Amino acid sequence: MDHICLVVAPLDWPAVIDSGVLDVVQGPVTRSGARGDGQSIYVRDPDGNTVELRSYPQDLDQPPLDGELVRDPATRERAAADFGHVVRTVPEAVLRPGSVADVAAVVRWAAGAGKQVAAQGARHSVYGRAQVGHGVVVDMSGHNTIHHVGADRIVVDAGATWRDVLAAALRDGRTPPVLPE
Repeated sequence: MDHICLVVAPLDWPAVIDSGVLDVVQGPVTRSGARGDGQSIYVRDPDGNTVELRSYPQDLDQPPLDGELVRDPATRERAAADFGHVVRTVPEAVLRPGSVADVAAVVRWAAGAGKQVAAQGARHSVYGRAQVGHGVVVDMSGHNTIHHVGADRIVVDAGATWRDVLAAALRDGRTPPVLPE
């Protein structure tokens, strides 16, 4: 069904339908979208076009997470600068993932909402590569476990710093072949 969709504040759908003011074609129906599950009704406008009225509860403005999606100004400000303080872009939110599933959920949610996602570890990226203004920065610093130092590789989480990786390698008598200046 081709139609126009308008997102509206949460409504008392039975009262809207019973009012008789709108020519209801279908509904209410439960829908899922980038902002979560909501209720929709389809109505016909005076020109005969089908219009979907969709509402979302405020608490569904993000996917369910094990971690947290933080929107306070101080946290967003800390995620705004690149390593050299050349580029400064304040994100809409910062994800502190509690699991890998959180990262996947936020990437799906952001894609559906037309938002960008950038990962930050120790924030050593330059020229704004780990910044995003219209979207979410994923703060990987809490995921810094060094899982295994082997003969030919070291397995670490995305937030592990080079300093910690090097220290773990040296403790095991290994020297990584490349050291940054």
